[in-house]
Amino acid sequence: MNTSKMVRISDFCTTGSGGTPARQNARYYRNGTIPWVKSGELREDIINNAEEFITFDALKETSVKMVPKNSLLLAMYGATVGRLAILGIPATTNQAICHIIPNAKVAEVRYLFHALRAQVEYIISQGVGGAQPNINQSIVKNLEVRLPSLEEQRRTIELLDKSEDLKVKRINAIGKINLLI
Repeated sequence: MNTSKMVRISDFCTTGSGGTPARQNARYYRNGTIPWVKSGELREDIINNAEEFITFDALKETSVKMVPKNSLLLAMYGATVGRLAILGIPATTNQAICHIIPNAKVAEVRYLFHALRAQVEYIISQGVGGAQPNINQSIVKNLEVRLPSLEEQRRTIELLDKSEDLKVKRINAIGKINLLI
């Protein structure tokens, strides 16, 4: 029996967004060592590297924030709105990304990733704007997800991971068949 209830993101997660250090200030980028993730980089399920790096000066003097490993990233603007990824490294982000840090005592980040991925169309529909609706922190904080026990979340993750593995194997097999035909 599923006894989980719908819970608002803001009830068990901390959210925030980053910023873009001034490009004209070379001190913020030259020899930077801190990964700075932009929304266009949310192409894989797990982000383990960044295309650009910033300096400690940028971290101290601008609106960028350090986001811990195992946070969920959600693109809020433009062509990438609704894209999700798990942060596999500590990093900073630009302002087009909402970082979602779940309370590890009640939620697994991979479970939350799958739960929000299942709601992507709904999330995008909540956006405001013209041809490319944008979502904001308020929309993210008010999203609700079904939140079962950690044990049930882990079982769900295991099933979804197996399903994803089978999907990849199927795609690869179809590709090989197409090469033979």
